[in-house]
Amino acid sequence: MHRHELTEREWNRIAHLLPIKTPGSPGKPPELDNRIFMNAIYYIVKTGIPWRDLPERFGPWETVYARFSLWNRKGILQKVHDELAKDADHESNMADGSYVKVHRDASGGKRGAKIRRSVGHVAD
Repeated sequence: MHRHELTEREWNRIAHLLPIKTPGSPGKPPELDNRIFMNAIYYIVKTGIPWRDLPERFGPWETVYARFSLWNRKGILQKVHDELAKDADHESNMADGSYVKVHRDASGGKRGAKIRRSVGHVAD
């Protein structure tokens, strides 16, 4: 089973890195609470779904994407990533045959694998 929300510990580590809307500051109030927004980003990353398929509980996908794009340009998400990566165990950073796609040339291309005899077999 996958978890698709930040833990309390993760949230406490990044909350101070996120912008907050103060009363009286210019612009529209944010439509999404920062924690809901960060959980939406986490959900997208963990599931790999397209933005338009983001569950409604995270708000309109267009709003989530717009904030993601803005925070990405401002470097906010990089700071969040850097903070959370400090104690990453890298346990999921492995690749095996189920994750790796091989270019068709590496597997013999359209005509299948070419079997080449070794020099030892030619002498026989």
